[in-house]
Amino acid sequence: MKNTLNKIKHRISASFLLMLTITSVLFVIPLVS
Repeated sequence: MKNTLNKIKHRISASFLLMLTITSVLFVIPLVS
């Protein structure tokens, strides 16, 4: 049970980091160009 919870937590944090990276890239591109 605890192992599954850790996997879910890791997946959520990973997808959150991915979204954060994508949004920052989308914000930076208009500023640079």
